[in-house]
Amino acid sequence: MIRIVIVDDEPLVVITMRTLIEKLGSGYCISTCCSNGKEALDYVTGHPEVDLVITDVDMPVMDGISLAESLSGQGSACSVLFLSAYSNFNYVRDAFHFGAADYILKTELDDKKLKAAFDKIADKRKKEGASAADTGSDGIEEKRVSFFHGMLESESSVPPEKLSELYAACKFGIRYPFFIMILRPGDVSDVMQRYGSSLSDFTRNICSLLRQFAVPYGGDVSGIDYNLYCCIADNAENLENIYAHFYDSAWTYFETGFEKKISGCISSFDELVKQYKSVVENFLLCSRPVVRAKRYIQEHYGDKELDMQTVANYAGVSKNHLSSLFSKETGETIIEFLSRTRIQAAKKMLMETDCRTFEAADRTGFSNVEVFCRVFKKITGTNPGKIRQ
Repeated sequence: MIRIVIVDDEPLVVITMRTLIEKLGSGYCISTCCSNGKEALDYVTGHPEVDLVITDVDMPVMDGISLAESLSGQGSACSVLFLSAYSNFNYVRDAFHFGAADYILKTELDDKKLKAAFDKIADKRKKEGASAADTGSDGIEEKRVSFFHGMLESESSVPPEKLSELYAACKFGIRYPFFIMILRPGDVSDVMQRYGSSLSDFTRNICSLLRQFAVPYGGDVSGIDYNLYCCIADNAENLENIYAHFYDSAWTYFETGFEKKISGCISSFDELVKQYKSVVENFLLCSRPVVRAKRYIQEHYGDKELDMQTVANYAGVSKNHLSSLFSKETGETIIEFLSRTRIQAAKKMLMETDCRTFEAADRTGFSNVEVFCRVFKKITGTNPGKIRQ
């Protein structure tokens, strides 16, 4: 069983990685997901049984390169696989300098590419393990024997931070779920109290999550696609719960006779899955500034004062750099994307509501009806007045 830690600050990438890994079969186990290198470093330090860290390069708090450097510095035995939107040689060079096992571009990511990388890493770890066993270098075997003797003979417990330190130093290769528990007289009541409390806390947390994500059948499901996106972005730590809740809730609506209510916002569950897949694929093809620019435009297209500088400020880059990056990655300019977003929204309004042409133009950020009609026809091939016919 290969134990994996996923490290990325973008929720959609984390979900995509989970899906691809689960698709590979039962030989892989996702231990946890972290949103930055610092969280991952803390987790791996406390869980030296981790075999593989899959990390993005560019993240807040601590980036992937710094994470690999820190893991290498503390002697961690886990392998590091870099996943990035950047093909820059400097990133690749730095990654391998700090012991990266492999490097995959997000634009090339699929289950076959991931499986090939996993097989390569597994083969490398196997060869390293065999080599270490043959040579017995650095007195590792002696350190292991001494470690266990000290654990068994000690009258006092070893602090967790010290255990992690010793584990890394001895380069253990424990890969099976076998444990030895030694209970001394007087320990039992303490164990019962400690784990009884943990079980109570766990139960309370589960109940809290159920209340937090519960959706009454009578609730409004309009805008479910947008709300799902926001929910994921704002609750990265609970991604698995959110996803499971959303999936189960959607099917519950179907099974309890609410097909018509859902069809008002999306024609079928399959279509929703396709839209979700499209969002993920588009996201993986774009850098963070472009993703942030798209998100801002989709949320503020109705603002008549919306301009390039405002979008660039939100994306965190200069106006000229964003313009160049956006065109290169999407094949269209920011103005074209804004116009298309506005016209799609206006078309939906005209088809699904009773609003008039000038009202649709005003609500989607056009200050001039004539300009709205001209852009509408250019994008859709027809006039706004004929869209209902």
